[in-house]
Formats: sequence, structure tokens, C-alpha cells
Amino acid sequence: MQSGWRCDLPRNPNRCPNCGERVSPFAAGCALCGAELDVDRHSRRGPRVALPSIGGSSPRGVDVAAFVLLVLLALFAPLFGLIVGGLRAWATEREGRTMQRNIAIVLAGVCVVFLIDPIASLDLLYRLGLP
Repeated sequence: MQSGWRCDLPRNPNRCPNCGERVSPFAAGCALCGAELDVDRHSRRGPRVALPSIGGSSPRGVDVAAFVLLVLLALFAPLFGLIVGGLRAWATEREGRTMQRNIAIVLAGVCVVFLIDPIASLDLLYRLGLP
């Protein structure tokens, strides 16, 4: 056999493409020959397809439906508004949308004020002309 002979078998992600040595799927290079594995792994990946957006708003924009829902809950059901506002603030924090998180925190704070002083919410509703 020749020393430079290599069998052209289908590529295996657990084998080095250069020497055929068994490698970890998380290894950046082969421990035996030093070949870079990340370059080979990236070249074998198929084309990436962008998934369609489900929501109508941009990832950095304000979700108007959630804002309106939180305002209505803050005015008419402050306990539920506090719960939904807290959950919304937590979810938008995890997504990295700080503007929506801050709006949810402010509306949750309004809910706390309305829970502590229910007369304030009734006074605000009266001033707005709502029943």
C-alpha cells in the first residue's frame, strides 16, 4: 500500500476528514494530524433557510396588541394585569426586547398602585369618562 493512500468513504462527522481518526463532535481540530474540523463541518451543512415571521411586528418594535391588553388589564383587572405584565416583562427580557420589557414593567407598577389604592383607579376611570 502507498503511504499517501486514502479511501474516499462518505464523510462522517465523528471522523477527521484528513486522517480518518475518531474525533469528538465538539472538537475544533484533530488531535492526531491537527486538521481544522470546523471548516469541514460548515462546508457540509446545507443552505440555511429563513423561517417566516409569525408576528406582524418587528423584533425590536412595540407589540401594540400586548400593550393595549396590558393597559386594559391595568385599568379593569389590576391583579391579572400585574401577573400578565410580569410574565410579559420576563418573556421580553429573555428575547432582548428592552423597550417592551420596560413598558410591561411600568404597566405592572401601575397595577400595583391600583391594587394598593383602588380609589385611584376608579378616579382615573371617572376622569377618562369610562364607567
